[in-house]
Amino acid sequence: TKNLPKKILLPLLVSGLFAGNAVAGQGPSPVNLRSAGTFAVLSQTGITDVYRSAIVGDVGTSPITGAALLLQCDEVTGNVYTVDAAGPLPCATNSPSFLASAVGDMGFAYDDAAGRVSADFSELGAGEIGGLTLAPGLYNWSSGVNISTDVTLSGSPTDTWIFQVAGTLIEAPAVRVTLAG
Repeated sequence: TKNLPKKILLPLLVSGLFAGNAVAGQGPSPVNLRSAGTFAVLSQTGITDVYRSAIVGDVGTSPITGAALLLQCDEVTGNVYTVDAAGPLPCATNSPSFLASAVGDMGFAYDDAAGRVSADFSELGAGEIGGLTLAPGLYNWSSGVNISTDVTLSGSPTDTWIFQVAGTLIEAPAVRVTLAG
């Protein structure tokens, strides 16, 4: 198990359990994301951008100010939340209490996922997973992970994928992570 800093929740923690609705599926037991479940990207330290990104779901930063959220409004299909009025205009919603709750729930979800043991896949691709199709499961790397080309998570809507990455997760520009099935 890796003790990683709680900084960001990305769609790579994909779970069949959102907002408390339990559903049986393949892979590890689902992680309850609670109020963080609507977020495609939720960060405590900021969000950079390679224009034109296409993000489906909510985006938010807390406790860092909205000035650290560098996405443009037209890149997000969902709500954009910040703790102040410094976020991207005109789409940012100032909601510090909602974000505090979501970040807290992200921490609980992170601790749950990071505390899982008995990986189904360890050191897959020596940390390069671009071009692969991944089945539901618990994936563990003792180093960083690169996604240099498109990767597919293949399963049903109730399946679970958890990535435990000890280093940096780097996704190249214009690369897609696709949930198929």
